[in-house]
Formats: sequence, C-alpha cells, structure tokens
Amino acid sequence: MKRSFLSAALTAFTLVPLGGQPSTPASAEGENPAAPVPSEAHRLAAGAARIFTGEGFRLREGEWSPSVTKGTPVFLKVTLFTGVEYGFVVATPGEGRLAITLFDASGKEVNTEARDAGGPSRVAVRIAPKKSGVYFVKLELVESPDASPTDISLVYTYK
Repeated sequence: MKRSFLSAALTAFTLVPLGGQPSTPASAEGENPAAPVPSEAHRLAAGAARIFTGEGFRLREGEWSPSVTKGTPVFLKVTLFTGVEYGFVVATPGEGRLAITLFDASGKEVNTEARDAGGPSRVAVRIAPKKSGVYFVKLELVESPDASPTDISLVYTYK
C-alpha cells in the first residue's frame, strides 16, 4: 500500500473521549442524567477488551465509533511508542465480519498478533511497535449480510 493511497483514503478521526462534553453533577438519586449512554458497539468492544485488561493492560477512556460499509475501509491515525504494548479491539452489534490492520507512516503493513475476541463481529490485535511514530489503523467490514452501513466501535488498551 503506497503512502499516497493512505493519504487519500485517510479520514481525519481521533479517539473521542466518552461523553465528548463536560460532565454535570450527579442527581439526588446518584445518577448523572447528562452522562453519555455507551453504544451497543462500544459496550461489546469494551467487554471484548477484557482479553487485554486481564493481562494488565489499561483501557483508554475513549472510543472511535464510525459506521462502515462493506468494501469501504476507514482509517484512524494514532501515535504509538516503542516500549509500550497496545491492544486494539473493534466490535459491532451487527452480523458482519470485521478486520483490523495496522500500517506504519510509510504505508507498510506491520505485524500484529491476532487475538480471539469472541467471534467475527469482535476482533482484536496486539502490537508492540519497534519504532515510535505515526501508525494507521484500518478497520473494515469484510463480510456483511446486507449493504447498509454498520456501526462499529474501536477501543484500545496499553501497558
């Protein structure tokens, strides 16, 4: 994959803190009525991330929740550091089969370790980058029962 392709295909997204807005004080019942309600895709991704948190990884408080369509991958630009291990998890409540692929800044695919996250609609990979820098996370819907967009959520862990 050439760098120009990545540049053209890259849609500028960043991990969005959960809620995306300042929190408000809790109500008398102890609930925060303005607190965000996690999406089903996020709930599934965070649950699947236990494969990493059970190994001492910390779950980053954020998510990236685009919609994807079969045949149209989405990319997320991230900065990764040598000496830190990362676990990326993507999930959908739909019946599609997802895939995660990582590329370095030059567009070269990097080796990752695939992890069983609970089926084709929940996918996880682990990476320990050999070089600090910019990487691109490619998420794609490989199989889908229909052509409509599917909501997904990506979370990541680190240690």
